Amino acid sequence: SQLLEAVRNIALERTASRRHLGAAMRFVGNNVFKRVRQGMRVRKVAVFLSNGPSQDSKDIVTAVMEYRALNIMPAVVALRHSINTQKALQADDTGNSVFLLLGRSQNIAVDLQKIKSCVICFDPCRPLSDCAVIRDIPASQVDLDLAIVVDGSREVQADQYSGFQELLGSVVEQVAISPQPRRADGQARVALVQQSGLLYSQPALTGQQAVKLEFGLQTFQGKGQMKSHILQKMTQQGGTSALGHTLEYTLKEVLLNANSPRKNKALLVVVGAENPSWDQAKLRKVAQNAKCKGVAVFVVAVGEHYNRAQVAELASTPWTSTSSAWAI
Repeated sequence: SQLLEAVRNIALERTASRRHLGAAMRFVGNNVFKRVRQGMRVRKVAVFLSNGPSQDSKDIVTAVMEYRALNIMPAVVALRHSINTQKALQADDTGNSVFLLLGRSQNIAVDLQKIKSCVICFDPCRPLSDCAVIRDIPASQVDLDLAIVVDGSREVQADQYSGFQELLGSVVEQVAISPQPRRADGQARVALVQQSGLLYSQPALTGQQAVKLEFGLQTFQGKGQMKSHILQKMTQQGGTSALGHTLEYTLKEVLLNANSPRKNKALLVVVGAENPSWDQAKLRKVAQNAKCKGVAVFVVAVGEHYNRAQVAELASTPWTSTSSAWAI
């Protein structure tokens, strides 16, 4: 009752600014969902009320993809039709992003029933016939060795680190993990490395390590074990960032010398801090070496403390066709 009363008392505020639904969606995804309840059946839902077309369809697509990665179900309730918004939501081919135009029936309650049944109160175990389009995202089967490097330095805030964990759990969920990682069975293997930087407050000395191997390519035989480790056992290491030395270790000890190697190799680097100047030459050399050896490099930058030039260099040279970067 208190919530209903608070909603009724929301004051109408007019603005001369243009409508930017995509920016609003990204703000909600990056800020409102920083702290959420944990649990196997917990669902994250975001409902947006819009009065018409938005000017930023590309930002809406970006937000939809971020929501998909973070396992957030968005719904847009529109008072006027917006083709660009509807098409942008269709970028999520799982059907979990819902667009509803009010006024199609004489009873607004009938219109809103889909939002209630297929978004807010959706039960994946007992879906209604009207929600048949909503389906689980199928795991991608690919002959791949994937090494994930996550930033555990002290520059990363605690809530950002929790976001890293959720993101990595979602990544693991979307990949068909090999049940027999010691055999060549055409399915993916995943390793996770955390850069701690505890020994890198000054230029590295011989024998020092700035990394923690959370688990290797042959450690686990299923995504359940990986997700459990990521969400429950992995803790932030602290220290300064030393991404160049971390990637060097990951390439030499994890990817390029792996037993029963897969056909494809990839690095997913999650960063949240600027790399120190004394490590930058190492980072530049290792990044080029990775791609020269056919390792695809993907970078996800989170927060405001990373260096855009460093991220671009890591993800874009020497061949942009095998590299990508996202900022969240």
